[in-house]
Amino acid sequence: LYYSCDGTDKDKPEVRLAALFHDIGKPSVRALGKDGVYTFYQHEAASAKIAQKILDRLHFSRQTITYVCHLIAQHMFFYEPNWTDAAVRRFLVRIKYSEYEHVLEDLFDLRRGDLFGMNRIKAPAEQLIAFQKRIEAVLEKDNALTLKDIAVNGKDLMAAGIPAGKQLGIILNELFETVLDDPAMNTKEKLLPVALNFYKARLKN
Repeated sequence: LYYSCDGTDKDKPEVRLAALFHDIGKPSVRALGKDGVYTFYQHEAASAKIAQKILDRLHFSRQTITYVCHLIAQHMFFYEPNWTDAAVRRFLVRIKYSEYEHVLEDLFDLRRGDLFGMNRIKAPAEQLIAFQKRIEAVLEKDNALTLKDIAVNGKDLMAAGIPAGKQLGIILNELFETVLDDPAMNTKEKLLPVALNFYKARLKN
């Protein structure tokens, strides 16, 4: 853990905190596989929970705790060159790219610290470089990365004949998934028929 902390930028205290605690949950999820090798599935989630309790006990600000734990929870990402653009967009949504200004840079820094902790070598990983270039290429396009970015809202759905209620949120999330898969669908003319069909098929009594 300490080596991972050493592998991060000294001017980024939140990243260094995340590096310090990113694997702290491993003992709680350790399991022996059939092949005799220990696994640590979901250790990132366990680590985030433990880190939250420790940082709260140490009286860190709520903002710092939330962000550090978010970095810890998201640090186990694995990019493959065969990812679709939709998969890249979903990654950006998952790490809350639109919510946290530096989350992508910080998450990559945390991953480099993690690699340094394992190898003691400060060198950019080829996979991270390739992933960063891929993300940059995707971000150059017109993408909707939050619900606010899609071309319709709750008022549009009600104007189209869908009654108010919790189903509006369900439908908006479905439309968001549609746009993540295909950004060309992000027009009111294309999304309203999708919304109506989904409502009639799945939600209308």
